Amino acid sequence: MLQRQQVHYGIYVVEMDLPVQFNRGLLANAGFLTARSIGNYSCYIVHDVDLVPINDRNLYKCSKAAPTHLVTRNSAFKSGKLPYDRYVGGVIAISTVQYEELKCFSNLYIGWGGVDDDIYKRMVARNMTLQRTPEHIGLYMTFKHTQDSSNPPNPFKEVLIRQAANRIKKKWIILNGIQPQFTGISTALHMER
Repeated sequence: MLQRQQVHYGIYVVEMDLPVQFNRGLLANAGFLTARSIGNYSCYIVHDVDLVPINDRNLYKCSKAAPTHLVTRNSAFKSGKLPYDRYVGGVIAISTVQYEELKCFSNLYIGWGGVDDDIYKRMVARNMTLQRTPEHIGLYMTFKHTQDSSNPPNPFKEVLIRQAANRIKKKWIILNGIQPQFTGISTALHMER
């Protein structure tokens, strides 16, 4: 899909160093900082690993005007429609300038839930609009999986979401200890006769 779209890209898979509770904001920020240090990217696609795009007309690119939510329909939701208007979970395209203006994803959401609502509140606080891919194009299939019982919903998420706009005034949360665990290499051997 990305090759057909003829975009310059790198794929960075970022995982938690277990055993710890899930922190999507930390994963997104570590991926952003790592990718920024390696490549000269102007666009970042923060993408849940369990989502697969159905329509390859869903362009994996950023808008200079605003972050773009690429998921408009998702097999994980009843009727496929998004659960609420401010929902920005799953896959979001965000430029370097926008990422820095929003001061990254919050690292405070430990466990499941809240970080996507937090980024939406930060966008509102910065007078950013949210763009969405047209509904007939932003189709995704979700790989079925059970929620990890060691990662319960964050009990403080509602309080954190209410405070999201205030935290945008703070400095960046510095990430320490980002250690690459491996480097993936893909190669092919072509024999000449």
